[in-house]
Amino acid sequence: MLHEISKYAEAVNAVVVSENKGHYFTSCFIERNGKFVYIHHFSNMRMNDMVKIELDSFLIRTARHAKDYTGGINQYCDMSQLQSMIDKLLS
Repeated sequence: MLHEISKYAEAVNAVVVSENKGHYFTSCFIERNGKFVYIHHFSNMRMNDMVKIELDSFLIRTARHAKDYTGGINQYCDMSQLQSMIDKLLS
């Protein structure tokens, strides 16, 4: 997942400056011209009372720096919207 996120960042002249990868999640900070966004992706399918729940969206928000885990307002998007959201929040 980080490879795809890095490609989207590069497409809008930004760079991944910090990353964290777990078994079911990926998170990173992206920077452009001193502005940062934080992205968290939790990719998993869970069963709850025999109902399949797809958790395949991205949390994205502004950040003050590359360790700001409490930054701006949480927003959510899917993969098709991610590049435009990165660009929008870094503007």
